[in-house]
Amino acid sequence: MKKNSISFFFLVLNATFIFGQSNIEKTFVAVNAKIGSVDRGYYNIDALSKGMTSDDTNHYSGRVYFFKDRSNDDSLAQFVVCNADGLVLRAYDGVFIYKVDTALKIIASRTPDLRTGVLGLAQGGNMQTGLLVYPPLLYQKKSFDPAAYKQVAFQDIQKEGIIQMMRYDTFPNELKDVKNARSLSTFEERVTFDATNYTLKAYQSWTYSLRSPQYQEIQFSQVVPLSNKINFTHVFNIDSLILAGYSVMSNADYKKLFAPPKIIQAGDTVPNYRMEQLDGDSVSLNQFQNGLILIDFWYRHCGPCLMSTPLINKLHQVYQHKGLAILSIDVNDKNDASFKKFVKDYGIGYPVAFDRLHEFSGKLGVRAYPTFILIDAASQ
Repeated sequence: MKKNSISFFFLVLNATFIFGQSNIEKTFVAVNAKIGSVDRGYYNIDALSKGMTSDDTNHYSGRVYFFKDRSNDDSLAQFVVCNADGLVLRAYDGVFIYKVDTALKIIASRTPDLRTGVLGLAQGGNMQTGLLVYPPLLYQKKSFDPAAYKQVAFQDIQKEGIIQMMRYDTFPNELKDVKNARSLSTFEERVTFDATNYTLKAYQSWTYSLRSPQYQEIQFSQVVPLSNKINFTHVFNIDSLILAGYSVMSNADYKKLFAPPKIIQAGDTVPNYRMEQLDGDSVSLNQFQNGLILIDFWYRHCGPCLMSTPLINKLHQVYQHKGLAILSIDVNDKNDASFKKFVKDYGIGYPVAFDRLHEFSGKLGVRAYPTFILIDAASQ
């Protein structure tokens, strides 16, 4: 998302006091020196996240081990990401990113490319690892870059013994046509340090595009140094995992294990399927005897799905009496009071059904959202 942003940062100290640029740089030097004082160690993380269309909060915790190589200033350290049970989720040995599937006992490896990079692969595809992998703690030397903070105001909360860095951005809202959307999106970020020793304590962010913010909060333990005798393979040893019954394959082969059927094509017949509706009744395709049926596969935390809802509403209003029926199929959410309120608040006026186990969408090869399939009464 391209940002036309207006941003400012400030560190909070009790009596409001604005530092000069040299003092700001000194603060960043102290923070980076603290982070960079440990070449190998681990830190624990406790994280919360909330989507922009829900009040439900997800909780994740885990541990990240890192092993830095001071000969390379700009690269990421070797690291291993574990969940709260100590099971490895992701690992990076400086060359390959490894994804560990403990259920199937598979280690999938991939070389980072220019498009996704190491962080993209380490954080992507999983909310838990996305929150546990915090880049400033994993760079070899470049943790927080003072050059990125040209307009910074710092204040001090001496009473609480913390220093906070905050940023505020506004940028065009791509969801502006969705009901309850703001004309501009707002992003707020807060990073908290211990004022006595400059250790990182917490990270928080809020993104306001709709009425309710998307929120993330990460609490960090102090970094625990490891002995120089402990290295990456002590924490993540592929040979030991192979002896324990794991197999190693490329990420491309791993993804083939979950590849859905080829997406349905024009002229194919859509199988009949019965689903629960928002009102608790069930609906099946063979109930539609005439006209056309537009099937919309979506879920409420999907930004592009929300962007499409005003257009689908308009289609429903204009063509519902002219032979077009719309069936919206949510593939992720529970049919609970929170979801019913969401549907009402965002003005979704067409029927909504549920396919949380992806039984129907899987048969059609749907793997991206939103996906629209237009069929006739003969299910073609």
